[in-house]
Amino acid sequence: MLFSARDRFRGQSGTFSLVECADCGLVLISPVPTLDPVIFNLDWIRDDDPQSLLRRLINWGHRLATRRAANLVQRCSASGATVLDSSGLDLSSTLRQRGLAVVALAPPARPVTSLLNARGVPIVQGSLPEGCFQSGAFDVIVSSHMLEHQRDPRLAINAMLEMLHRDGCLVIHVPNANSWQAVLLGGTWAGFDIPRHPVTFDSTSLERLLASCGLSVGARKPCSIIEAAFCLATSLCPSLDPDLRQVRGSEEHRIVNEFKNLCYCLISIALLPLVLLEYASGSSPAILVEARRTTEPSTGSNERNRNDHEPNGATDMVNPKEPART
Repeated sequence: MLFSARDRFRGQSGTFSLVECADCGLVLISPVPTLDPVIFNLDWIRDDDPQSLLRRLINWGHRLATRRAANLVQRCSASGATVLDSSGLDLSSTLRQRGLAVVALAPPARPVTSLLNARGVPIVQGSLPEGCFQSGAFDVIVSSHMLEHQRDPRLAINAMLEMLHRDGCLVIHVPNANSWQAVLLGGTWAGFDIPRHPVTFDSTSLERLLASCGLSVGARKPCSIIEAAFCLATSLCPSLDPDLRQVRGSEEHRIVNEFKNLCYCLISIALLPLVLLEYASGSSPAILVEARRTTEPSTGSNERNRNDHEPNGATDMVNPKEPART
């Protein structure tokens, strides 16, 4: 066992232990948390109402943080490529602005911002590892901060491979359990997000998992410095994070809300020297990789995974132009 911790971010009751699998190196939560659609990316519930200058500034920072992933997706995409993005508002909008044919995959039972529709991005509500589209429908599939929410990440990867064109690529973005932030902060680190992340990866365990699914990693990138600063600020001061306050349904006076937003911005800026030091050491709080098919999946690894993890099953693929039934 690595350590035990409680939920600092949304106040779910109970104490959870983080353990490292001796075979695969994955960091796992015990007991395994129940499946809950609320665990997904907070971008999906962003308010569409007019926002204050500080809130717009924070949202602008989130958009800047997606540029590294957007550049990697664009590098993988030929002209006319189709992209499935499960990351939320910011990356989908950026890819659409760059002329890519993007479909956004939103979690079921989640209020979805209308901003994506306003920006010309079609939205389908569904979940992995369920198949939401027909086989080979996409040239690029983006899994940004989604894989760590899966009780069985291999099933999710296999579902993405089913929807991916034979020569397509996956772009995967996950927290790094071997980063400075993770090692120094332990259970208080936002990347573990106890108990909503049943599994957390480092570079080795992620690449081992991808290899067992018949994938090889090409490009490897650290996350953006802005994303790292936000992650550290949220870890140290979760009560100031605007998205966490929103998901908790906090009702605050406008002045209090603005004061907290200002503090969050100032703390994120003040933490930039620490983030730069972390990057200079070769560490990053998140991993961004491009993966492509190379071989057939490892039978032994899949068999061990079926024994070690509870399968969630999969549904039949539907037409990519039609929403999955939820």
